[in-house]
Amino acid sequence: YKEFVMTKLSRILLTLVVVTGVVMAAVPTGTVAAQTDAPPMEEEFGGLEELYAEMLDRYAKASDRIDHADEVVNRLERRIDALAASGEDPAELQAILDTFLVNMEAWQVAYDGLGQLFDEHPGFDAEGAVTDESLAIDTLRQIAERLLDLHQLGEVARFELKWDLMAYRYGRRGED
Repeated sequence: YKEFVMTKLSRILLTLVVVTGVVMAAVPTGTVAAQTDAPPMEEEFGGLEELYAEMLDRYAKASDRIDHADEVVNRLERRIDALAASGEDPAELQAILDTFLVNMEAWQVAYDGLGQLFDEHPGFDAEGAVTDESLAIDTLRQIAERLLDLHQLGEVARFELKWDLMAYRYGRRGED
């Protein structure tokens, strides 16, 4: 019976040592800063100027995507012309292009509206420095919303084009 108690006690002690070791390993050894209800400092998020510059960069990248969409339109127009020249009916492909052009027009309108906001840049000076903090924050909020809208319009245009072209190719498989 003594051996049984000693074995059981040894296991319990060993388990306690292991648990204590794990707990001690999880305890932080450095200093821990207390959390406060105060809002984080502007430097923690980057300054408003940096956010403005980042959003301006995203706007410029959207211009590149619009330019790429123009290349897609040109390729589709060449394909339509080739179909017509070979005596085939390009109506289905023309309808796909027309749908894409309508989506691109909505995308361009959103892009131009965002460009106007960047041109006016309330709360910022011509170099992107903050002149009025509350106005700058409101401007950044508007820009962020419009960038999101612009992104979504572009995604819809590209998705619908890809889907329509896939359906077009699927319907024509075996014809070529």
